[in-house]
Amino acid sequence: MLDLYKPPLSRQLPAVIYHYTCREALLGIIQKQALWATNIRYLNDSREFNAAIEVAGSVLDEILANALENYKKTALESFRSWLAPQNNMQFQAYVCSFSENGDLLSQWRTYSKAGDGYAIGFDAEALMKLTAGQGFLLAPCTYDESEQRQLISNFLTDELYQLKIDTDPQGFGISCLLKFLCVAPLIKDKGFKEELEWRLVAPLTAQPPIGLSFRSGKSMVIPYIKFPLPIRPDASQDDAKIVLPIKEVIIGPSPHSLLDSMAVTQLQHINAISVACSCSRIPFRDW
Repeated sequence: MLDLYKPPLSRQLPAVIYHYTCREALLGIIQKQALWATNIRYLNDSREFNAAIEVAGSVLDEILANALENYKKTALESFRSWLAPQNNMQFQAYVCSFSENGDLLSQWRTYSKAGDGYAIGFDAEALMKLTAGQGFLLAPCTYDESEQRQLISNFLTDELYQLKIDTDPQGFGISCLLKFLCVAPLIKDKGFKEELEWRLVAPLTAQPPIGLSFRSGKSMVIPYIKFPLPIRPDASQDDAKIVLPIKEVIIGPSPHSLLDSMAVTQLQHINAISVACSCSRIPFRDW
């Protein structure tokens, strides 16, 4: 599936990517050694998935306008029908978000509460290696409309190239939908460009994924799946110490940042993590 993200997504993998979260989640990530990938339909931005559908619809219109054979038009219309929410709800995508910037005001405001925010800096290369063994993908979001259109155009063009006159239109539509659901989590409005977001995208399934769990949200129950983090520096040694791919923790604006940093340092030590711990430099106060 990684080929779906090339060539337009040209951002290089940074050394560290940051996951913004709250105190409870920080403790959970370190002590339970896992990240949570949330169902994309339940993220904070309720329009996010619809924005990707709008781009896909526009690309479809353009390709349909140039399609000459009726069987191709029928197949493309089948894909359009699968884009309707009532038809694709059984196919679920799960994502976990990161930013290239570990001290960003908009991220503190969005993902933390008053005096309760942390940016966990993950070793991006180590995360990338972990994704291969778990079927996840790690890729950058794109905010550029031409790149977004190219992402969708790429797989549609490839599917059309392989389409035969006797191909089942419904099968074509589902195949396109699955590819769309791989790239849809990476399509974001340009208004979020400063976040420089990367995402872990879970493997897709029409059935509830193995290990599906639920947490309480502000106004609903939210489904998620776990992404295990432990790695062994030397897999040839049975007693090799299990470590987490965490390189840094930045404590968000807080009235007790110094005390908090001392506690987080101790927390890391007893959980076999030895990383830098620092405090946000942003003069923001919301307590």
